[in-house]
Amino acid sequence: MKKMFILHPFLFAAFPTLFLVAYNIKIGENFSDIGSFPVMALSLVVSLGFAALIFIALSLFVKNYQKAGVITSFFLILFFSYGPVYEIVNQWQINGLSIGRHRYLLPLWGMGIAIGAMFLLKTSRDFSRYTRVFNIVTSVLIATSLLQIGLSIYRLQKTVGSLEKHDWIGDDTLLRSTREKEGSLPDIYYIITDGHASGNTLREIFGYSNGEFEGFLKQKGFYVATESHANYPFTVFSLASSLNMQYLNRLSDVLGKDSTNTSIPTEMRKTNQVVKMLKSIGYKYVYISSGRIDRQPDADMVLGGTGFWNDRFVLALLEKTMLHPLLI
Repeated sequence: MKKMFILHPFLFAAFPTLFLVAYNIKIGENFSDIGSFPVMALSLVVSLGFAALIFIALSLFVKNYQKAGVITSFFLILFFSYGPVYEIVNQWQINGLSIGRHRYLLPLWGMGIAIGAMFLLKTSRDFSRYTRVFNIVTSVLIATSLLQIGLSIYRLQKTVGSLEKHDWIGDDTLLRSTREKEGSLPDIYYIITDGHASGNTLREIFGYSNGEFEGFLKQKGFYVATESHANYPFTVFSLASSLNMQYLNRLSDVLGKDSTNTSIPTEMRKTNQVVKMLKSIGYKYVYISSGRIDRQPDADMVLGGTGFWNDRFVLALLEKTMLHPLLI
């Protein structure tokens, strides 16, 4: 009998990471914003290691590699599908009682895993057919994700290539004019209070005075734009506009009016004209991370950051698993 490799537990473990990468690239997010490549690779290694530990432990216990592989895959399917199911049922109610809470769903999920595992442990069926089917299914899933990643990266690079065509990045007219004015360079602090309402809005709508915070900034020499208004409803567009000192009207010409792709404004934010201009006359760029975006390619120094377990990509992945209740 031809020897059959047991691949499906590890492919099942790898699929959620690859699927999440493919999805984020497809909607127009760059690698630098959904997570650095080392973070993604480490996520993949952790998932594979997790699957390997379960598979090895079960193999030693049941003395049957194929049965251990099927039980491992069964567990991983339920483990990684908890989050999506929770998102569906968390609003369900019966007579006003919310039945989709973690306190109800998690024990039921655990019971399902326990009952399924006990059935598979006790059955004397031949698992070779299941191993073959699972190997094929998981191979198709992985191949589909990798193909989607490749196609999405190609389309993304093609779209971002429109930047230079439209002179949104790379125009050094302003840089040439500022190089000649190099001299005493005062420190510049650009603070983005993302999602923070203006002082007038806080006072008029919420009855809250922000005077102490604004007064502190003014005392330290900061300029506070008290009458400013956001030009765009989303941070990615607002920063792309302010850090390149231009409006984004032409985005619709490149991406279409109904596009949800954020690759161009994301690229404009990462490699922006303000940073290029200031660095060309001698400034050092220190980026202080708020925790949402840790990676700035032009930064000379990055302070703060989240660490692996608080990385955006890792958190998005963990939200799909049975560890989701721990993130609240």
